[in-house]
Amino acid sequence: MPGRILEIGNRDLFQPVFPDATLLLWTGRYPLADEARRWNLRARRLPSVVKDLRAGAFDIVVCHAARYAPWAPYWLLRELAESKVVGFPNALLRSVGPYLALFAGQAPLAIVDLDDTPSIGRHMLPLMRRCRLYFKRELPADHWRVFLRSLHRDLPSPRLRRRADLRACVAKLRPLSLGLGQARIAAIGMPAAAKEVDLFFAGVVDGSSTVRQRGLAQLHALAAEGYRIDVADRRLPLDEFAGRCARARLAWVPEGLGWDTYRQYEAALAGAVPVMNYPTIERHRPLVDGEHCWLYDVSGDGLAQTVRRALADPARLTAMAASARAHVLAHHTEAALLSHVIAATLAEPAFDGCSSRG
Repeated sequence: MPGRILEIGNRDLFQPVFPDATLLLWTGRYPLADEARRWNLRARRLPSVVKDLRAGAFDIVVCHAARYAPWAPYWLLRELAESKVVGFPNALLRSVGPYLALFAGQAPLAIVDLDDTPSIGRHMLPLMRRCRLYFKRELPADHWRVFLRSLHRDLPSPRLRRRADLRACVAKLRPLSLGLGQARIAAIGMPAAAKEVDLFFAGVVDGSSTVRQRGLAQLHALAAEGYRIDVADRRLPLDEFAGRCARARLAWVPEGLGWDTYRQYEAALAGAVPVMNYPTIERHRPLVDGEHCWLYDVSGDGLAQTVRRALADPARLTAMAASARAHVLAHHTEAALLSHVIAATLAEPAFDGCSSRG
């Protein structure tokens, strides 16, 4: 583990996990309380930060991907909506904060992108060229699709895919999951409840994915057949969600705005076997179908068929639940994921494979 980490962006992941090693340069919407190793990005701090970056004061720099370009109207419109136009200079400074990583000298740079979107904006390309690895949560199976309607007006063409500079950038892409922080893990605890429910689902359906809308009808059909189905069509507090998961053999955790969700890991940790639609992304250390979870085809009544098949073998579900919990604790905690980001980035050889071509 490196001794000095600089984390830049609107997420504080590394600093809480490695507090003594990490300096957080916060660019988020709401200021943090300034502390010894947790700094809000301010103009007065720029000279010293750039100086330290150029001097090699950090063993690794981690930058969180920015959803919007610095020149996007979003920054001004947000300030206008809150009647804080006087704060626009600070908002503009925060918008360019991630690009401080370009001053990182020889320090390895990792980009972490945990957003719901499966694409990468053109504004991230300079950082993508500079980084060693780019870790993306919603990473399409065809990695070139991250440039859909960003570097290309439509689906990236064969001509675009032959560009050597972009091939080098695409080669840096790696999958990463959301994972669970220590507070969530402690709140869930050990599953202890007896199994009183066959399947549990909690989540917003209206305004979410069509996967949820179509699947909910199949849950109602299963309930009519006599299966014990527990449905809460809203977001639940974590303690209630975990408690109801613990009483269920299965937990339906379909995709929402993104495929990878906290709920699949929380459900497994609480003692229920996750049931998920087939992934649309490449995954990091995935829960394995038939070993840790059940995956189903969204076509027809694929969900209902999978649930019936799974519930026909309760002993197998008990073993799967234990295996899923162990897998999450081994690979999908924030500590495990961030250690993976650091180790993989440091192990990746430095190369200058991306030209400055736009």
